[in-house]
Parts: sequence; structure tokens; C-alpha cells
Amino acid sequence: MYNLVKRVFGDDNFVKSDGIYLYTDDNKEIIDGCSNSMNVNLGYGVLEIEKVIHEQIRKINFMHTGKGTTYESLMLANRLHDIIKSYGNYKVYFATSGSDCIEAALRISVLYQQKNKRNQESNTRFATFEGSYHGSTLGALSVSGHRKFQKLYNGYIGNCLTIPTRWNLEWEMDFTDITAFVLDSMITNPIGSEMIDRDYLNYLVQICKESGVITIIDEIATSIGRLGCFFGFEDSGISPDIVCISKGLGVGYANIGAVIVKTNIIDSINSADILGHTYNASPIDCKIAMTVLDYIEKHGIFEHVNNLSNYIEYRLKVLKNKLPCISKVSGKGFMWSIHFRNNVNASKVFKQCYNNGLLLLYLEYEEYNHMTFCPPLITSKNQIDSMLDILEKSITEVLHGY
Repeated sequence: MYNLVKRVFGDDNFVKSDGIYLYTDDNKEIIDGCSNSMNVNLGYGVLEIEKVIHEQIRKINFMHTGKGTTYESLMLANRLHDIIKSYGNYKVYFATSGSDCIEAALRISVLYQQKNKRNQESNTRFATFEGSYHGSTLGALSVSGHRKFQKLYNGYIGNCLTIPTRWNLEWEMDFTDITAFVLDSMITNPIGSEMIDRDYLNYLVQICKESGVITIIDEIATSIGRLGCFFGFEDSGISPDIVCISKGLGVGYANIGAVIVKTNIIDSINSADILGHTYNASPIDCKIAMTVLDYIEKHGIFEHVNNLSNYIEYRLKVLKNKLPCISKVSGKGFMWSIHFRNNVNASKVFKQCYNNGLLLLYLEYEEYNHMTFCPPLITSKNQIDSMLDILEKSITEVLHGY
């Protein structure tokens, strides 16, 4: 008997991993079709990352950001600045997770608005998209627009203005009491891999600028190759005030995130007031992140994702045409969702996929009933075929009462 609090439906213990495969203690092989938590983007057992971990431990393994900086954090910050500089001048604050990124972005927004004395008594709320999810801390949950998570912690999280994810001409946009708007370029598994219309995104950002509202874009799961580009917002042409990235930076090897903030905002506040966590900007994590960026560039990961995105869409649409229980497919790059009609429960398909050796994501709540397919970015065409064959087999078995 173990005293671990588990969040999983089964009793399997995982003891080994390799590439896109996971292995349990009873030698069962599971194909990872969801990058574990949309984060193991380069798969398991990357030797280049293993090497730099050992090297960095021998060099310097820790430095608290309140005591000093390290070469590794300085170089990673400069690297990220060089990537985003076409959208403006930015500086980088490092965090330890996606939730931590969102929390830090909210704190920075509050400090900036206080400094600039913008309606201090009235602009005490944040805005977000309906159906969005931005993390599991109470602050991040406060700016999550998904009813499932709001219901769980009702009364303990803040009053957030939720905005429709699609154009609504009858909706009157009044941001006079809003400090910051937490935006998405795509809302992933919470509503099923739905892109936000680029014109709509531009419209909302323009309203924010006119109203003095900080724009924060959550790119925690969608950045660094997941959609075939570095940032999901690139096609929209917007220039966000704050960008949050995480999963694609640590890729399962490091607890790291980055809050990329426009210089005029971050330079106007006392950075010590942002506070932080013990392991922010860990030199080991920063070195891993640098290695991840090098690996992605060296191996042409963005090109690989773009080359296979249309094929994944084709395979899923063939599956939809074959199985009427699928109402639609949506997504981009290596982030796709399969939406079911009421005659199939996504939770049952998830369990049957797992029994057949495939790990996916799902959500089944009120009107949401879908699976999400988001494999590691190194996944080959043959491996995609294998996974989608298992998905088809599993849906068919659920339909026949297995």
C-alpha cells in the first residue's frame, strides 16, 4: 500500500519510457498520443538533454533570483527576446510552471495599473474567454472561464468577466473595470482545440488598448512548435503586452515557464514587488530550455509539424465521415480534438484507447464531449497512423458495447 494521492483512473505504475512510448511495471506498452500533459514535445529520453543536465549540475545547480543571476538565465532571456523582438521590446521573467506564469502576469498587471493610477478603485477585475483554462492555482482559476473549474471553487475565486470565443454583435464590450484580459490564440482541450478568429482577436486587443487594459496571451500549451510556429498568435498580427509560455520550454525535463513582458510595462514597476518562487530561473532548467530550443532548430521540428498537420486533419476527417458519432474535428498543427455526439461518451473512448495501448486527453462536461490528440512533435507519419488506427478501433468497440 502506498500513501500517494492519485489523480488517475487506473492502478498502472510507469517504470520506463522511450521516444513516444511508455511502459508499465507489468510490461504494457502505451503510445503517448497527448505528449503526457501536452508538454513532452520532444519525447522521452533525449540524450542531448540528459548530457546538459549532468554538465550543469557540475557547474552550478541553483541560484535564488533574490540573491543573484546566472549566465544560463541571462542567455535564455536574450534568446527569447531575439525570438519575439519583431513584436516589440520585451524582457523575460522566469517561472516554474504555466500556472505560475499566469499568476506572475496578473501580479505584473496589477502593479503596472497601480503605478499608472488607472481607476484604482474600480478596475479590480480581469477578463477571459468562456471555456478557457489557465491553471490550477486560485489566481489562475480566477481567470479561467470554464464552468467545470469555476464550479469546483465557486466562492473562493475572483469575479472574472467572461467573453464569448466567437463574434457576438449584441455583446457590449465594457472594459472600464478590467485590469487585464487573459487571451488565447487557441483554447486547447478545455473546449476542444478551437482557434480564436484572428479578426476577433485583433478587435479585442484594440478595445483593450483603447481602454488601457493589459493584454496577456496564454501560449503555455500552444507555443514552441505545437501549432507549427513559435507563437500561436503569429498569424493574427497582434502585439500582446505579456506572453506566457511553459510546456514547450521544459518539455517534461524542466519545471520552467517564461513571462515575456513589454519593456515599458516591466520597467515602470519595482521588479522585487513581483515576488516569485524558490526555483524560478533555476540554472539547470534554463540550460535545459536552451537545449530544447537548439534541438527544435537543429531537427526542423516546426517544418515537421507543418508537413504532417494536413495529414492528421485528413485522417481525422476520414474517420468523421466513417463514424457518424463524430460531430466535428478541430485543431491545427499537432493539436486536434474529436468531438462526439451524445451517443458516445468521451470518457469511455478514453478508457478503451488506454486499454488498447494509446494515451489521449478527453473532456466530458455539460456540452463538452471530446478527445484531444496532441502527440509529441517528433511523432512520425507511421506512428500517427498507428495511433489513429487505435482510436478508430476504440471508438468502434465503444459503439458496440465493449
